[in-house]
Amino acid sequence: MGHIYVLRYKYPNAVEAFESYDDAVDAGVAFITEMGEANGLSEMEINDEVSEFIQFKNTEAVELYCCEVKEARQ
Repeated sequence: MGHIYVLRYKYPNAVEAFESYDDAVDAGVAFITEMGEANGLSEMEINDEVSEFIQFKNTEAVELYCCEVKEARQ
């Protein structure tokens, strides 16, 4: 049994799966930064959102889940 990391983008209600935790976190941080800049947030506000994401894995924009994956059956 393995693990994948699922990043749920709340807006536009999409998910993305990663094999690496670090890749998932990096993608989440990039998304938060892009959304913050697009919405005119200050650097401090963006940094607060990123810190919340890293600590709690959940913000208004994105959530991170660790999921177990069973082998597919044929």
